[in-house]
Amino acid sequence: MAARVFRASQSLEELSKGFYGCWKDGKWVRPAISARYRNRLRKETLLSGEEWPYDKPRKEMKPKMKGHKCDRLAAEKRARTEELMKKMPQMLFDYKINRKAWRRMMKLLFLHQKERGKDRDQEEEGNSITI
Repeated sequence: MAARVFRASQSLEELSKGFYGCWKDGKWVRPAISARYRNRLRKETLLSGEEWPYDKPRKEMKPKMKGHKCDRLAAEKRARTEELMKKMPQMLFDYKINRKAWRRMMKLLFLHQKERGKDRDQEEEGNSITI
């Protein structure tokens, strides 16, 4: 087995760049050695107590959420609704005040337009020539 490990270490040095295939210039370049042989080399290297430096780093797995999303968010929605209901009297009061102010503004605007219209009518009557 020592001879195998020795051969494997020589192969590792030579083939470290060719373990995995890759795309070059739009073409797939096959790996220098087969996956079966690569895994055998990896196994022998690990059994001999050495590290295998050619593994790709793995990403952390996200925890899988169980249940339905609506069930998880229901408590948050209820809490938010409670907070908004506490603010509701003030919100209604503000709405009424704003509505009254808007109505006053519109009333003044339309009165002003009506007065302007009356002034125009009077000017037209005064400027008109009767024959």
